[in-house]
Amino acid sequence: GKHRGTDLLDGTVTLPLILARERDAELAAVDLRAVVTPEQAAALCDRIGATGALARARARALAMVVDAKELLGTMDLAASQHRALDLVADSVVDRYA
Repeated sequence: GKHRGTDLLDGTVTLPLILARERDAELAAVDLRAVVTPEQAAALCDRIGATGALARARARALAMVVDAKELLGTMDLAASQHRALDLVADSVVDRYA
């Protein structure tokens, strides 16, 4: 797995950051290019977490998995293919928990 804040250090705008920016005007003004140290990234992670964005992002991701699995149910797939894709869908959110 990646270290905490790696995406922020890479300049990647994540779903938790997007959701946090909706609730915190100061976060909306943060320029990720200015986040250059692991300590800065960790502090930003703390601020993102304080907005409740992590739980909201997880809930949204879980809802997307449910939708994806419902769509899989409409596809003409072998049982083994369906099981494999179900496992992939489940693991996407579990991987980041």
